[in-house]
Amino acid sequence: MNINRILAIFLSGLGGVLAGLLINTLSDVLPVTRRLSQPTCPECHEAFTLKDYLLTWRCADCGRRHPPRHAVVLVLSVAGCVALVFFPLAGLPWPAWIPLLIFLGVIFVIDLEHRLVLIETSLVGLVVCFVYGWILQGFLPALLGGLGGLGIMLGFFLLGALFSRIVGLLRGRKVGEVAFGFGDVFAGTFLGLLLGWPLIIGAITLGLLGFAAFSLVYLGVLLATKHYEAFGNALPLAPFLILGAVVMLVLI
Repeated sequence: MNINRILAIFLSGLGGVLAGLLINTLSDVLPVTRRLSQPTCPECHEAFTLKDYLLTWRCADCGRRHPPRHAVVLVLSVAGCVALVFFPLAGLPWPAWIPLLIFLGVIFVIDLEHRLVLIETSLVGLVVCFVYGWILQGFLPALLGGLGGLGIMLGFFLLGALFSRIVGLLRGRKVGEVAFGFGDVFAGTFLGLLLGWPLIIGAITLGLLGFAAFSLVYLGVLLATKHYEAFGNALPLAPFLILGAVVMLVLI
């Protein structure tokens, strides 16, 4: 292994650490404040010092530690950046993928933890993903991919809303959970801009298949442990759509 490859691995690992820290920070503050702000402890609501947030991973006031997600995100971010050194995607060098890694990581974590795809992050994603899509696929395929992702996910959203309404009428009370949220429509749109047409079809298909498979396993566990509640155990869809998009990026 030559010195240039060793240097690239070191720099990519460092880039992964910085990306992981940003993903964790944005995932902590955006669901609470909807803007860039100082992280606060979810237990006592006191602001973290930079040292406590980045180094000790513990609130100085109440002693609450960061959740395991912080370590998992850091490890995966470093692994992803280093992997891009050995397996570059679409001919782009690894540093070019870091903004997209941060954006998709934030969407993934927030939806996983809060069942939310924020409008603020989605608007940023429309711009970021369109730029990447334009570079990778060209202007028109990226635009058509965004429109295709919008149309497909909007169709699923409307069908899910109709299904929930019918079930609510049959049960005599409104169903609070829906199969697809409008945030998933945004996710389909910005991922469509990223992948272009017709690759977004493959990403959505893979995402829905993964979502269905995981849902069946999850449902089986809930039934076995007697924790199942009809329409009360909603799962996030955006992480599966993102995984489907990543698979398509690897394949192109």
